[in-house]
Order: sequence, then structure tokens, then C-alpha cells
Amino acid sequence: MIRMTSAVLLASLSGAFAWAEEPVYSSLCWSPAGDAAGYRIKLMHDSLFIEWSEGPLYQSQTTSLSIHPDQSFEATFPAPTDEPITYAVRGRMTPEAITLESWDWGDGHGPHPSNAVIPRREGKPEEIKDCSLRLR
Repeated sequence: MIRMTSAVLLASLSGAFAWAEEPVYSSLCWSPAGDAAGYRIKLMHDSLFIEWSEGPLYQSQTTSLSIHPDQSFEATFPAPTDEPITYAVRGRMTPEAITLESWDWGDGHGPHPSNAVIPRREGKPEEIKDCSLRLR
């Protein structure tokens, strides 16, 4: 297991320092009811900034990130609650997408399988579209 900065990760995933910006991966969208759905992950230096939905939109920055040569990773981050709970996520990174393979909510009942595929966004990665347009 090794720790990498996002620049090193980008180099290892793309074969060269091809990306000038910190990449954003996003499946976030707004439902007709106004709730968010999906995930958004930004690679920032040596951590991930992750947003996810459970009705409202939550966000957290990782406290640890370990990336393996086979492009698998583990990340931990504080739960967005007043309780001292740590979430953990495992997955795989490629230049095209991040796949979240499991998510441990810190409740003693995990990790739970996820298999959420989050595509890399080009253009306006901060833009969140209507969920009916997500697959277009």
C-alpha cells in the first residue's frame, strides 16, 4: 500500500501528467422533488473531497487515502454528524470513472456493497443536472 498525491495518481492512471486540473467525478443530479441523488468526488492533492446524498446533500474531506498500484483505494472521513463516527469507502479509480465498491457507515454493520460508478466530468464539473438528464 502506498500513499499518493492526486498528481501522482493522475500520472499513474493516465501514464503522464495529462490533466492540468484536479479531476472531478460526479453522478449528482436533482430529483423532481428537489432532493439530490448520487455522488461527487474531487481529487485534491493527497485527499478526496466527497459529496453524497441521503435526501439532503452531505460532504466531507478524507482524513486518510491509500491508493494501491492496481488502482484500488481505501479512504476514511468523518461522518457529518455530531458523533465521532468515521466512514470508510473502498473502490477503484481510473481516468474515466471511480467505482465505489463498499461503504462502511461506522455503525458496526458494514461494510456494505455499493458498486456505484461515478464518471469523470468534463466542462462544468460543478454543474448538477436534473436526474432525468443524468444518463444523457
